Amino acid sequence: WLCLMLRSIRPVPMLLYFAWPIAPMIPEKSKPHILALIQAMGHTQEPATVFVVANWVLAAQFALQVRLHVPVQRPHGLYVNQSYAPVHAPDGRPRVMTTRIGQWARQSGIALIELTWLMLEQEQREVGLKFPFELVFLSIRLRGTNTIRPLSYAEFATFHSCIFWPWDVMMLLFDELYTMTVPLLVPERRWMHQLMVHALLHTEINWWHLRADTVAGALPRASAQEFALPFQPWIGPGHGLAEVAYWYELTDFQQFPHVTYFGSIPDMLEQVRVLDVPKVREGMRAFNKVTLRSSLTFYRLA
Repeated sequence: WLCLMLRSIRPVPMLLYFAWPIAPMIPEKSKPHILALIQAMGHTQEPATVFVVANWVLAAQFALQVRLHVPVQRPHGLYVNQSYAPVHAPDGRPRVMTTRIGQWARQSGIALIELTWLMLEQEQREVGLKFPFELVFLSIRLRGTNTIRPLSYAEFATFHSCIFWPWDVMMLLFDELYTMTVPLLVPERRWMHQLMVHALLHTEINWWHLRADTVAGALPRASAQEFALPFQPWIGPGHGLAEVAYWYELTDFQQFPHVTYFGSIPDMLEQVRVLDVPKVREGMRAFNKVTLRSSLTFYRLA
């Protein structure tokens, strides 16, 4: 809206970076007008307008909704200005951050946290050894633990690794941690597919960028040609695992290399144990370097 207003007041070149859908939660009667204005801006040559999106799901939404081919450039998060600098817990164990679970999974998230703690306690009783890492669950008040307060980027950089639970297509913290080369562990795709189907079809929270009731809608077609991709870039009634699996594969959680995946809670704990941090970070640094060079070239020529 602001860019459209500025363009009407002063015709200047614009580069617009989209990390969100084009018209989320816009009233249905207003969507055609907004989409038509976006399309018109995309076709202007003098002054020029360049659209860029943060991921391939958004690129597909642009293609269907406003018939524009929009390039994808990852968020780099260079503003974090932090590098990996792990600090151990007072007892000497490396600390592993787990992103917010209770906020998006509600009671199921609390159950997952409790189950994880119970498994670690059982292992200590049976084997006599404490888990060699301290798990820090963010944004909880449980068992005398309070991690509600927000963390600075400098504090994020002090963790040995991060167990990251995605709950939307675009999660900037994932890219920021990747830029810091904090090793990332993410649930396997089959687990994520089930979580997404449940959230999208049986709840009203999470995965906002794929919810048909908030992001769907497109300008009328000028031809009878079908949309080139097998599924529309949003999820609604009648959709299921096939659609979810297709679009999840195009997220940064699957597209970025050197991410570690786990298939269960025991596997999550084992992956933390055996994680080869130097090797993972070396790969992350190389990917950051290549993608930054590509982005700089793109923006210089845009």
